[in-house]
Parts: sequence; structure tokens; C-alpha cells
Amino acid sequence: MAHQTAKADIANIQTQLDDTATEIRRLKNQKDATEAYRRTVDVWKEYNSNKWWRQSSKDKFFEDNKADIDDYKAARDYIYVDLKLEKFPNLKTLSGKITELNAKQKELQTSLIATREKSKMLNITTHNACMVLGYKELEEQGTDPTATHHNTPLYQSSFAQANKSGELAKYFQSQTHNKNCAKDIRNALPAIMAGYNKALEDVVGAYGADRITWVLAHVMANDTADGTTSGTASSTAVATMSHATIKTAKEFLEHKDWASQVKLPNEAIPEYDLKCNAALSTFINQFQDYMRMFRARRAWEQGQTQSLSMADKLAIAQEKADEHNAGRAMATPQPQKPTPAAETSPPKPKKKVYGMGR
Repeated sequence: MAHQTAKADIANIQTQLDDTATEIRRLKNQKDATEAYRRTVDVWKEYNSNKWWRQSSKDKFFEDNKADIDDYKAARDYIYVDLKLEKFPNLKTLSGKITELNAKQKELQTSLIATREKSKMLNITTHNACMVLGYKELEEQGTDPTATHHNTPLYQSSFAQANKSGELAKYFQSQTHNKNCAKDIRNALPAIMAGYNKALEDVVGAYGADRITWVLAHVMANDTADGTTSGTASSTAVATMSHATIKTAKEFLEHKDWASQVKLPNEAIPEYDLKCNAALSTFINQFQDYMRMFRARRAWEQGQTQSLSMADKLAIAQEKADEHNAGRAMATPQPQKPTPAAETSPPKPKKKVYGMGR
């Protein structure tokens, strides 16, 4: 019951955050329009004054000040037509409201993080209690819940479903293999950051793409940051972020969205010894590229090239050309250097053997 209450609180806070971000954007647009109006109104007045005796002079003034005149018209139409306001808002009033909303947004973000952590701990506590009981039950039956091997299958159902189906051993063994996968991903990060691409291939070869995707989805689901160091993992954070961190945050949200497409069990999400940071972001980017090219090669081999992008077609064609050239180089016999003829000396005359006499 407490966990359900926490989930409702999270949804409520997130709604308030989204509404606050929307209001901040609305007020900032009004402020931008008002500032543009004040900056360009004198140019507009001069353009519409009666001082122009010649139309050509007025036309030249328009061409010279076209950007300001366009800005004036856009600001005027936004306030009077789009928002249907009777006059331009006061800049000081707008700035004060924006400051208040920014403060409210920070409070909501802090509250959201705390509520998420509370919900997470409640879920984990309940989940762990059930797992301990299931673990002990397997040990009493003489089963090693942590025994794994290279081909340990990925178990995607929840602990409750595994318990109900009598598959706790599969559940725990898969979890152990998942933890080993996360550990090897973490250990491979320095090599991947250094440009050693084979490190990624080694991890994929050891655990397979499905398990790596599963582990990364859990890691991203457990992370509550906005891709920098704090905040909320939503478009709300990006909307008010500085330009210095917005690229990193957007990449984080893209990875978060990619991971959210994996359907995880409705239970406490296991934590693996892997954190969201720049190195993991690089790993995810390379893993996505690796899998895209894997699927592209398979489609190429099956003759289904219509679904491939031009970039993938060119990349595969280049790979095939390189393989062909490498094969030709190995098949071409290397010219043999002529060996110098062995030096021969004229045959020695046979030694005449004389008889012992007549």
C-alpha cells in the first residue's frame, strides 16, 4: 500500500513539474516578445511616419531595417493575436514571476528525487525479503542459486512469477550472470574510451546482445539523474538547462528512452555495479552502432537491402571490398627469388692405378 502511495506521489510531482516548465516557457516567450517590441518600436514608428517624401527613400529604409521591422511585427502579433492580450506585459513583473517559478521547479525536483528514492527503498525492502526466503528454500533443496555457465539463459520474468512457476533456480542464476555482465561492461569501459573496439566485441561475445540490453535497461531505469549530476530524468530538466550541459543531458535522455522500450518486470529493479556516466554513454553509443551494423549485414546477406540506409550500404560495401582485396592478396603467389646456381668444380681425373709389374 505504501509503495502504491509513493507511485501516486511521484506522478503528481511530475505533473506539477511539467506544468511549471510549461508556464516558465510561456512567460519567457512573453518577455522575449516585450523586449523585442521595446527594441524595435522606434524603428517601426519612423518607418510609418510622414517624413518620407519619396517612396524610394522609404523602401530603402525598409530594406536597411527589415530585420527589426519583422521582429516588431512578430512580437506585436504574438501578444495581440496569439495571446489576445490588450497590452504588452511589464518586464519587471514577468521577471519576478519567472524567478518564483524557477524556485518552485527546484523544490519540486528535489521532492521528486526524494520520493523516488523512498519508493525505490520500499520496493527493494519488500522484494529482498521475498528473495531471501526463496534463496534459502533453494539451498535447503541442495541447489546452488548462483551457479552459472556461458550459456545461462536470460530469465526475463519477475521473481514472483519464477516462484510461482518453480523456476527460482533459473531466476537466481540469470541474475548472477547479469551481475557478471555488468561487471565486465564496467571493466571494459577504460579500453572502449581509449578506442579499443575489440573490448566491446568481447563483451558481446561473452554475454550476447539480449543480456547486455537487459542489463543496460536496468541501469538506466535505476538512474534518477538528468545526465549531469542531479535533477529529474525528464524533458523538464533539459528545458531549463544551461547550454554547457544540454548536449550531455539530451544524449542521456535518448539512452533513457531507448532503455525504456525494454519491458522490465513489475518489481524492484535489481541494482548492478554500473553507473550512468560519460564512459557508459560511449559504450551504449558503440553498442547501438554495433548492433545496427550486425542487423544491416544480416539484411544484406539475405538480400533485404531496401530497408538499409545509404550510410549502412556504403559501410557494408566497403567492408566487402576490403575482405575481397585481403583475400586476393593472400591468394596471389609471391615471386620467388632465383637461387644462385651452386658452384661446381671440374671433375677430378681418375687416379691411374699401376700394376705391381709383370
